[in-house]
Amino acid sequence: MTTTSKAKLFPARQRCSRAAKFDSPGWKTLATAHAVLGSVVGTEEVVWARDLRHLLTHQNGALRTESALTKFRDLDAERDEDEVDHAHVGGKVPLGVPRALKIPDSLAAVIRTADAPV
Repeated sequence: MTTTSKAKLFPARQRCSRAAKFDSPGWKTLATAHAVLGSVVGTEEVVWARDLRHLLTHQNGALRTESALTKFRDLDAERDEDEVDHAHVGGKVPLGVPRALKIPDSLAAVIRTADAPV
């Protein structure tokens, strides 16, 4: 039994330099660029989804104020739940399956319209 060295199996390859680090533009830059192109990316659904993402990411999904409760409460998701599972200040934001499926669909619709001019 013979062993083959890695050097024979994998000859030295020329190393390619990596591309420069690319930072995504901020939201205001993106919205302004799309406005110049004639599309609107800051729709009500997108702003709501961005606010929800902020709440889920930076506030651990906690509804800390009455305004957050009013904005993110999903009465349809609470319909079949016990009273203790209803959304309340200090509790978690309820998503519910229909709402969780609707959010990406709303964002996709905005993306389709924004991509058209680009």
